[in-house]
Amino acid sequence: MKKFFCIVFLLTGIQAFSACALAEGSVQFLSTNELSVASAPDVRGAGSFLKRDSLMFRLRGGFSKGETGSMGHRKVENKAAPTVCGDVGKCSASQRMQILEEAKNVDVSYRVERDLFYGMFDLTKKFRTFFFNAAVGYDAGLFHSFELGVNYEHFEAGTFVFMRFAGIESRYGIKRYSCYCDGGSNCHFSEDVSLDEVDDISLQLGFGVSAAVYFGRYSLGYSLSFYEFSHPEYNDVRTKLDLPWVATSRLGLGVLVARHLELRTGVVNVAAGFDESLWAGFAELGLRI
Repeated sequence: MKKFFCIVFLLTGIQAFSACALAEGSVQFLSTNELSVASAPDVRGAGSFLKRDSLMFRLRGGFSKGETGSMGHRKVENKAAPTVCGDVGKCSASQRMQILEEAKNVDVSYRVERDLFYGMFDLTKKFRTFFFNAAVGYDAGLFHSFELGVNYEHFEAGTFVFMRFAGIESRYGIKRYSCYCDGGSNCHFSEDVSLDEVDDISLQLGFGVSAAVYFGRYSLGYSLSFYEFSHPEYNDVRTKLDLPWVATSRLGLGVLVARHLELRTGVVNVAAGFDESLWAGFAELGLRI
């Protein structure tokens, strides 16, 4: 009985002080959400041995090409309460329970999209065995990053953080339930789903690790990073989603084709705990000063 009254309270007491755009006795909530994501920016160290107290500037640019599309679906908890208008007491107890259970979870999917070109500028300062790297550029959005690590004769490793402002496309579905009576004892229960989409700017915050080995003109580097992103706001429903983090793995082989010119190629994998992860290849040219 206590659970029954809690359900009634949740579905009838919400939005008591806000204007209601729904029909009397209606409840609506976010049911599906497809969001566009991209691989994290390429953050890494020098990729070669640096002398003590040296400073290296680097200008890098390249392109990537690979798989795009959905990585699958998963249920994500929505901690925000559904939007309720008026008295939904005309719904039966089982109907109210159905509404409450469906409103708890959202069917979320990530759609990987790729920009063809990217470019960035970074500097690396060596202090004894430690190095500091700072970068700014464009890679599926404007970003900047900082990395701290160690640089030895044939090996380096570091940890980094980054922030990026990137465009995000969101396609979402809103489910609406209505419970009403036609003036007598004949009551009705109906449902419908409306689809919409919105474009927004997302703030992305991430961290990761990188490592590289190098001998002569050749280097082999690997990085693993994770980022979370801000979710678009929807006018019609409340959202408070624990969205999966986006993981990016990058493996690249570099070669110095000239004293200050490096050619690098490799593969990138994007995953987020869905059924699938997507791959792409990349190639870039770097100028070292």
